[in-house]
Amino acid sequence: MFFDRQGRQRGVYRKQHLFGYESAESRLLVPGDSLSVVDFEGLSVGITTCYDLRFPELYRTLVDEGAELVVVPSAWPYPRVEHWKTLGRARAIENLCYVATVNGAGSFPDAEATLCGRSTVYDPWGTTCVSADEPPTAISATVDPAHVRSVRSSFPALADRRTDR
Repeated sequence: MFFDRQGRQRGVYRKQHLFGYESAESRLLVPGDSLSVVDFEGLSVGITTCYDLRFPELYRTLVDEGAELVVVPSAWPYPRVEHWKTLGRARAIENLCYVATVNGAGSFPDAEATLCGRSTVYDPWGTTCVSADEPPTAISATVDPAHVRSVRSSFPALADRRTDR
């Protein structure tokens, strides 16, 4: 769920891609069937979660719907830490938008996996704006929608995309 500064619910997102690998998620949950892009103080924010990060077409659809920033709250485990870092950056680069990957850190009682932390905000070029390491910590970054428009204008890769196939 996405809430604004006054605590009003602005958007709801339900995970599109359920994790099947050694997980009961695909047996216990029902995938969502709608996307969420919300306006937040002049910035269009797309919402996804965790495993969705592996599906680039979802991010392109959010960008087609106006997203300038995509947030990705997650519970991403250690064995795939390099995937976590690479996929977030890739989604930012290929969509010329900010991507904020927000991950849990550490292990929990009775948990089978340790989460890798490493929450990061990438800019539209894929450059790291701010990043956490493994331990739990808070990070923040300034996200400028004018920068997204400038990057997309100076490097019009999204406009060059063929959609006639």
